[in-house]
Amino acid sequence: MRPIRARCNRASYLDPMLIRLSVLLASAVASSPARAQQPPGPPVVIYLHGRIVEDQGPNAVSPDYGEYRYQAIIDSLKSGGARVLGAIRRPNTNPDDYAKVVAAEVDSLLAAGIAPARITVVGFSKGGGIAIRASARLGRTDIGFVFMGRLSARAGGAQGGRPDSLAL
Repeated sequence: MRPIRARCNRASYLDPMLIRLSVLLASAVASSPARAQQPPGPPVVIYLHGRIVEDQGPNAVSPDYGEYRYQAIIDSLKSGGARVLGAIRRPNTNPDDYAKVVAAEVDSLLAAGIAPARITVVGFSKGGGIAIRASARLGRTDIGFVFMGRLSARAGGAQGGRPDSLAL
């Protein structure tokens, strides 16, 4: 699958509406006739933030990219009707260990009767790496996953090594 690029406003580290759009996109891409027949219910989003939130907390500010806007992201997802799960990780959280936590959370949602089509795991930056690991651990194609990260000049982003794009 080819990554989707979206231009980002440097005044904000990550636009909450872009997160919400990516969740909707993941749901649409992951849809199939079998998934459409599953029982309705509110979507459940497991949101995995970037490392800056581990280091600085929910009000993180990067000198290069501005505010992370963690709470605005959570609020935006909730305003779209999603039940949002996720916690602020402790500094230096091991991605492999946390992927096990995420996989266990997905398993518990499934055991509680939540339809797989209603579950989306969203990760940005380090959270995206954790989401990739959780996806591999779960090995399921009936759950939505969104992996996001900034692109540097070496990866086709802005000049001078500063990112100006977001890959989904």
